[in-house]
Amino acid sequence: MTVESTTTNGLKKSVLDSEYKTEYDQNLDLLDENIGYLSTLARINLLTNSNFGGCSNSAGMYSAVDGSVSAPGDANEIFSNATFTGDATGWALGTGWAYGANNVAGTAATGAVLQSKTLTKDAIYEIKIDVSGYVGGYIRFNAEGVSGSEVINANGTWSRRFIATGSAGANTGISVGSAFTGTIDNLTLHEVVPGKKTGGVPVFDGWRSDTLESYRHRLTDQTKGKGQYAAWIKNSSASERWLYGPYNYTEISHLKKYQGRTITFGCFVYTEAGNTAKIVIDDGTTVSYSDVAQTGSLVWIEKTITVPVGATALRYGISVTGAIGLNTYISRPMLILGSKIGTGNYSPGKNVIHFDKPVTLTNYNATSVSANAAINLESESNGKIPRGCKAVKARLTGNPGAVDTYLMLRAGSAGAEGPRVDAVVAAKNHTDTGWCPCDSDGNIYIERNGTFATTIVISAVEI
Repeated sequence: MTVESTTTNGLKKSVLDSEYKTEYDQNLDLLDENIGYLSTLARINLLTNSNFGGCSNSAGMYSAVDGSVSAPGDANEIFSNATFTGDATGWALGTGWAYGANNVAGTAATGAVLQSKTLTKDAIYEIKIDVSGYVGGYIRFNAEGVSGSEVINANGTWSRRFIATGSAGANTGISVGSAFTGTIDNLTLHEVVPGKKTGGVPVFDGWRSDTLESYRHRLTDQTKGKGQYAAWIKNSSASERWLYGPYNYTEISHLKKYQGRTITFGCFVYTEAGNTAKIVIDDGTTVSYSDVAQTGSLVWIEKTITVPVGATALRYGISVTGAIGLNTYISRPMLILGSKIGTGNYSPGKNVIHFDKPVTLTNYNATSVSANAAINLESESNGKIPRGCKAVKARLTGNPGAVDTYLMLRAGSAGAEGPRVDAVVAAKNHTDTGWCPCDSDGNIYIERNGTFATTIVISAVEI
């Protein structure tokens, strides 16, 4: 059935009453009948997660240099002499520390073990240490001159991830919280990124891949991409491979949006010499390609097709062919209804990213919380949540130690409020789910007036 009405500017509109049409799709139909819709619609990016910020599928943190699993003293090590091999050269040893046998021993140590390093602002770093022969006291990681809150007081491997402030010549290593007796070794520091070593579902929410390693690349400059992040894919096979979207590319609700329409997909590409990278669009019957991207420089490429009325699939993305280990970077992808995008016309697209997998914050997983604190979402999620979010959809669970207490999330210590639980029964879980605004840095704040065993799970973000 078709219902006709008139807009406030007098333009005729019609809405197709279909089980497959969402309100968003109906709006596309309305535009299709109005004069000048092409110029308007060509500025609408129909992609979700087009900045590759959402990475809930991440399988771990990997070297930001080459995607390897970081190891003490490897080629990407930031500390000098991280393994204390032969001596403690490069380290400033404080009171109570002395070089041992390829390690450093503390005897009632009260000083720090540090190196002066200038780290890259806003990058994610992982610091690790091995402790053995523990007797007493505790140490803490020191990141850019600021001691952490962790208590390292047992044998084993300890680690922490943090977002760098970029302070020039800041001291990083370990400091002492209480006179420490024990041995430390393999004090390592690496810049890391979220990633996934296998294909199928890549690290990026809403995307898929074929036999590709995928990582989120942070763009410190605009050499390999535009914007904040790029999709970094590494060849794990010499045959043709795709990074494409959407995840549900054969679902009828997806196909009905585009059947019979002209679409264009484009993006910025930087690929290494020896790689062949190009746009690919598959409508279930025909696979169409763009021209090949030039290697060794950042270029914009795009491809236009008319989707068949009876299309049984529709996916779009990048095809890469080249030797194992070669890298390609994709940024600012855009999908429009129309025949031309053009470089410089990027828009961010849909603002809400629903994660493929819920993200539980590292230090808020049935963890006792007895103090108010700022929460750095990128760090606490191991990079799965992008920097600079406007809001997050959170499930807050608190198990209170006493009644008549509360626990809530908000945007900063005096910011707008988000999910909140009020304790009516002690030692029982209380849960609230909703949107929490973020502060200007894209982070949130936890506030309470009692002690709660607290779990925070993020399922979506607004960017």
